[in-house]
Order: sequence, then C-alpha cells, then structure tokens
Amino acid sequence: MNRVETATDHRIFALERRIRELAEFSDSQTRRIRQLESDLAEAQAQPTPEESPFSGRRSVKEIISDVLRGYPGITWDDVVGARRSRRIIRPRHACMKAVYEERKDLSLPAMGRIFRRDHTAVLHAVRKETA
Repeated sequence: MNRVETATDHRIFALERRIRELAEFSDSQTRRIRQLESDLAEAQAQPTPEESPFSGRRSVKEIISDVLRGYPGITWDDVVGARRSRRIIRPRHACMKAVYEERKDLSLPAMGRIFRRDHTAVLHAVRKETA
C-alpha cells in the first residue's frame, strides 16, 4: 500500500511539474506573439518605398503625426496603448479616421493591426468621428 501511494504521489508530482512547465512555455509564447504583433504594427506604420514624397501617398506615421499635433501631450504609444481614458480616446479616433480617409489602400483589419485594435474598433471610430 505504501509503495502504491509513493508511486502515485511521484506521478502526481511529475504531472504537476509538467503543467507548470507548459504554463511557463505558454506565457513566454504569448509574450513573444504580442511582441511580434507590436513589431508588425510598427512596420506597417512605416513608409514603404512606394510612399516616397513623389508618390503622393503619405505614410501612416506621417498622417498620425499631423493629427497628434492638435493634441499636445498625446504620443503614438498613447494612441496604440490599452488605455481608454477620454483624454486618449478622442485623439485615437481622430487618427483612425484620418488614416481611413487618406489611405484607402488599407483594409479595416490592416488598420486594426496598425492601431492594435480589432477592425470593428476602427469602424466605430470612423463612424463616430463622421457623425
């Protein structure tokens, strides 16, 4: 009996240890995915070769910079951040609307990735700013 309990206890301990290892792995993978999504959004906001000064098309960063000049103290990090305070929502929506109107080549999901939001959040911002 004692021997069975010891074997069972050992098996339970091994399973608990494996669960902890998998949870740590999952957390690190989640952090890595978030970092990659952030890097992708930054890359999408940067000008591409076809967005030269001669193409007539401005980069997302340039559009957002122009909009944020009207909102002192608000930065790109504020716009793409998770905060939802009134002080940040208005400039975020204005940026989304400006990019939507100027960059017709970007889909709503692409804009959502740039702003680190769902495409429906972009659609809501555009509709709200238009109303």
